[in-house]
Amino acid sequence: MWGKKTREAWNFDFFKIDGRTEVVGAYSQAADGGGMERYLQTAASTAAPDVRETQPLATTSTYQGWKSLCLGNNLIELQVLPDIGGRIIQFKLGGHAFLWVNPLLAGKLPAASGLTEDGGWFNSGGDKLWPAPQGWANEQQWPGPPDAVLDGQPYQLEKLPDRPGETAIRLTSRNDPRSGIRLSRVVRIFANSTRVSFEATMENIDSKPRRWGIWAHTQLDGALSHDNDSFPARKLIT
Repeated sequence: MWGKKTREAWNFDFFKIDGRTEVVGAYSQAADGGGMERYLQTAASTAAPDVRETQPLATTSTYQGWKSLCLGNNLIELQVLPDIGGRIIQFKLGGHAFLWVNPLLAGKLPAASGLTEDGGWFNSGGDKLWPAPQGWANEQQWPGPPDAVLDGQPYQLEKLPDRPGETAIRLTSRNDPRSGIRLSRVVRIFANSTRVSFEATMENIDSKPRRWGIWAHTQLDGALSHDNDSFPARKLIT
């Protein structure tokens, strides 16, 4: 249980074991079929090329009509939307987009409330932070989505000082009076690596103890390449 001004943080690495260039080549070759077995066989049989280390970059960008920040190196690309709940709207590896993006909301922003015009969930997709547990039975459960502040309103974007071979940003939510917390996370990428590191932090901004878990909620694109784009619901795995 957290009291006033206390913080709780956790972190994890995404694709850490794939931090080699030859793995991306193996993934690209196996993407059209063969599954994990072919993927691993190709990775094992492919010699790593001599790749000069280059500093990963954080640059202003656009993605499907949104203003975004792009974190990228020669292997991966992350598109970040600070204006919609500080979410990672897309992650690409070997040219493949892994995250589900709602085609009906591409390029659009929620109302100033952080919700749709009728007060509903502005479900743009991607990866974001939520409180846990989820539920509607009592005040110890997070009754979302929708969530106007933590999921829908803008996050503050801060570019952190570069380290050799690393680039990082911090995304911080507004204070949420309903849950009594503020969320933030540091997203870091590395030179010549598919590794992505996340460090998520929850801070109690209330005058009383609050008890929540940190929930990284990711919406994956589960479609096959030949799926009909007219049915976006078929492409969502949460």
